Amino acid sequence: MISKNYKQNKSDVMELYQQYVAACRQAGKKVAESIQIQAEKIQAEVFNLMVLGEAKSGKSTFIKA
Repeated sequence: MISKNYKQNKSDVMELYQQYVAACRQAGKKVAESIQIQAEKIQAEVFNLMVLGEAKSGKSTFIKA
């Protein structure tokens, strides 16, 4: 169930990005580099996750699960 929502959300975000790129081109503006980088990461499915917490609070258990 999560994967279907993820795939649809990814598709929606990439469609919005393409609309943004088209609008930038039409206006003669440059696509923001930070947005372009994030779109590339989404397309490549590269995500960074940071788990923080106090010692012995279950971080490793959470990651292993």
